[in-house]
Amino acid sequence: MTKAQQNAPETEPDRALRELGKEEIFEIKQEVHRISEDLGIPLEEASRMVYEEKGIHLPERTKVVDSISELVPGMRNVSIRARIISIQKMERKSGTSYFRGFLGDSGSEIRYTAWVQFPFEPNTPVFIQNVSVREWNGKSEVVINDNSFVSPIEDTEGLLPRIEEGVPSTISELNKDSRDVDVEVRVVESREVTVNSRGRQVDIVKGMIADRTGRISFTCWGPVSIKEGGCYRIIGGYIKEFKGQMDLNLSPGSIFRPLSDDRLPPAEELMRPEDSRIINLLEGRFSGPVSLRGTILDIRSGSGLFQRCLECGRRLNRGTCTVHGRTKGEWDLGFKGIFDDGSATAFIKGDRVIVESILGSSLEELTGEVQENLDPETILRRLEDEMLGRPITITADPGLDDYGITLQISRIEIGWEMEKFEREVISLLEVIA
Repeated sequence: MTKAQQNAPETEPDRALRELGKEEIFEIKQEVHRISEDLGIPLEEASRMVYEEKGIHLPERTKVVDSISELVPGMRNVSIRARIISIQKMERKSGTSYFRGFLGDSGSEIRYTAWVQFPFEPNTPVFIQNVSVREWNGKSEVVINDNSFVSPIEDTEGLLPRIEEGVPSTISELNKDSRDVDVEVRVVESREVTVNSRGRQVDIVKGMIADRTGRISFTCWGPVSIKEGGCYRIIGGYIKEFKGQMDLNLSPGSIFRPLSDDRLPPAEELMRPEDSRIINLLEGRFSGPVSLRGTILDIRSGSGLFQRCLECGRRLNRGTCTVHGRTKGEWDLGFKGIFDDGSATAFIKGDRVIVESILGSSLEELTGEVQENLDPETILRRLEDEMLGRPITITADPGLDDYGITLQISRIEIGWEMEKFEREVISLLEVIA
């Protein structure tokens, strides 16, 4: 008997067995597998023979369905053959564990929830007896509970999930209506975040994924074992759009299948800023960073030196925070302006690092300059002198709000990048010729 066979019966949750001691239960389950192997009969038949001999009542015979595609919400007392595609251990508010994931065969796949111990590995072929099917989030889901019986099987014919046979999409092919997403990507950014959801703390994973055609942010509502920089085939999830930006929403049941590192270019190459224009950002999906060339038409009032609330980081207005009222603050730098690249205009924002790089002075030096001159507008005028009307190249992360595109600058160069400018002039001359 294999180790898997010995361990699998431990998941058999017949309530009557719980009245017996652990050793007796284990012996009974060993006997079930021995008879099944010796007589060449299904585990269900072997179980009935052993349990009836022991005087233990078993549930009525279940209906064995030929394919997962036959399962519909409302079905009860059914049995299926399937391959375990994914397993994710979850935890309830009470601290008890349960398991979620996907099952598949050659024709389709289905989500499952196991409210009992589930000591199996992904890719294990199993025979699952006496389950029910419910509707969850608009889709069918298999429920494995105290009356179910799960055991591994050797016969894998017909159990290659269709989901493994499909051709993955590229990120550029995704849109706001995409469902059951299947992509091959590199995780270029990954971080764990704790959020409050429906009154309880939930650990989620957020980050950015990329392929040769683009990049997109993702949110996984539950723990997941992925490494930043790794390549994965991600199966499952849907696209959610917020303020013009798409986010791939994933769940603990989604599949993260590791791929070889040479499957995709390095993260640095995938995240290299794309040359773009504001009109392109307004017309289609986007995910930064992007590189744009143009001019700044206006530096908005409030740019330069200001104070932030020590409690929440919000900008103070005459020493007052909108949340904490009158409070002390700390000095910071920033600017806001209007950027024009010839195709359209956009709102741009730069932080302390950007202002320091433009003016060639540190926060401490600029603070001293303002205090010496007793003029809070000193930094604003310097920014206007350096930037207004001059050609600039920016690298920025675009965002969309009620007022249009906002560009959060991560890098800025005053003046054209001559190599790019020369290439564009040569290309234009070739077209004219």
